[in-house]
Amino acid sequence: MIASFLPTFTISSHSEWYLLIPALASYSLILWSLITLGSRFGVAPADRGLTSRGPYRFLRHPMYLGELVFRAMMVFSSPDWFTAILLSVALTFIQCWRILREEKMIDGYACYMRIVPWRLIPGLW
Repeated sequence: MIASFLPTFTISSHSEWYLLIPALASYSLILWSLITLGSRFGVAPADRGLTSRGPYRFLRHPMYLGELVFRAMMVFSSPDWFTAILLSVALTFIQCWRILREEKMIDGYACYMRIVPWRLIPGLW
């Protein structure tokens, strides 16, 4: 549903080409997270076990960080900055709500929080 509100990419002389670098870096983080999770990955939230390998050594939700940055780069490629900021705030709120909801579902999460202290941004949250 959110995808219907995202701007589409267009090729023009005004394209924000510099957004491609963080977009590709965040997409790489998503792929690294998926590979690390392997069979533990699922679309619907569920307790499939925890991992502290790969990017999960540094963050508890690296895939969500990659998704958030990638979506933000797509949104900010739009020439309408007001809409871009509004959608970025909404996407951030939704992703943070998703994280908090998911953390309540997983057994042993208190121990995991001691091993990997940061949810999304090291040193911040």
